[in-house]
Amino acid sequence: MRIRFIVLAIFACSLPVPVLAASPQPAAARSAIDPMRLKAADRMLTIMNYDRMMHQTADAMIAQIGPMFRKAIEQKTGEKADDALVQQLTGIEADFMQKTIVDSADVRRAIATLYASEFTVPELNRLADLLNDPVMRKWTEVAPDMAGKMFPLVEAVVESHREELETRIKSAVTDYYDEKTPVPHS
Repeated sequence: MRIRFIVLAIFACSLPVPVLAASPQPAAARSAIDPMRLKAADRMLTIMNYDRMMHQTADAMIAQIGPMFRKAIEQKTGEKADDALVQQLTGIEADFMQKTIVDSADVRRAIATLYASEFTVPELNRLADLLNDPVMRKWTEVAPDMAGKMFPLVEAVVESHREELETRIKSAVTDYYDEKTPVPHS
């Protein structure tokens, strides 16, 4: 039973982790984008120092995940969380984020595709120029740390409403299946 609570705690703790691209854009969506727009979007990501920003954002978020795991485990089990377990779970989360999001060429391509689908080449070039402005360069330096600091705030809000959300989801599922279940004729 204790393992079940720990697994539930881990699941609950992992829910607010933002996934930047759950699945990369389908090939058809990528091929529909003008290659020049895609090239301009990728250039803009390079100027924004996308790779560094992704690494810094992930590092800032990972720094917050250990305490979140600890809190979730302690709340679900009523016992003090073991430091080694928290460290191991944090490592798993960090490795997962690094491999599936931060270092993923597919995620970068998907993000470039999103930009390319929303902006024209001149607009993307203008964004790139704006990102070269000193204030914007500073923003790209501080934004990852700020995102890491925002992460626990978002997690706290999500957690404070978790019971309400779970109740609404359970009710919707129950109502859905009640409507689908044929009523026996008497």
